[in-house]
Amino acid sequence: MPTPTPMSNIEKELRPIVRRYGHERVARCLHTMQPDHPETNGAPNSPAARPSRGHVLPDAVPRKRKPASATDYVKRMQLPFDRAGMLSQLASKFEQKTFLPTLSETRRFCRVHGIASPTSRGGSVPRVFKFLAQMPLAEVDDILRHGMFSGPTRLGPIADAIAGWRDAPTASTGPDTDRAQEPCGR
Repeated sequence: MPTPTPMSNIEKELRPIVRRYGHERVARCLHTMQPDHPETNGAPNSPAARPSRGHVLPDAVPRKRKPASATDYVKRMQLPFDRAGMLSQLASKFEQKTFLPTLSETRRFCRVHGIASPTSRGGSVPRVFKFLAQMPLAEVDDILRHGMFSGPTRLGPIADAIAGWRDAPTASTGPDTDRAQEPCGR
C-alpha cells in the first residue's frame, strides 16, 4: 500500500478556497493571474498576480445572502401594470413597517393564507409577494385601503380600551362582587 504524500502548503490553502468557490472558478481566476494574461498587462507584480496579505478566507463557510428588499423584489417580478403598482405600494409599506410590521404579524398573514411560515420577516418577502401577485386584485386593494395586517400597533389603543372596560368595576357591581351573579337585562 503506497504511503500518502504530505500536502504542500499551497494545497492546504487552496483546498478550502476550491470547496468554497468551486474548481472551475478558481482555475479561471488563476488563469487571469498569469503574468501574460491581458488583465494583468503582462506585469508579474500586478495586484491580480500578487497574493493578498493578511486576508484569510474562512474554511468553506458559505456567506448568507441578505434577503432582497421588498421593493427590489417587486421590481424584478414581471407583473401587469395595475398589479405592479399595488404590490409596489405594499412593498413600500412593508419596508416602512406599516404592512406586516413584525415577524408575528407576518406569520399570522402566512397562516391565514396557507403559506409556509417564515423564520424571519425579511426572509418572508419572496413567499409573501409571490402570493400577493396571485391574489385577486380586489383583495390586494382591500389590504391597501383598509390597512389589513398592519399589526397590533394600530389596534393597540382599541385593545387597551376593551381590556380596561372588561376589568373596570361598574356601578351595579363593586370590586368584590361577581358580575355573573347579576341577571342580564336589569
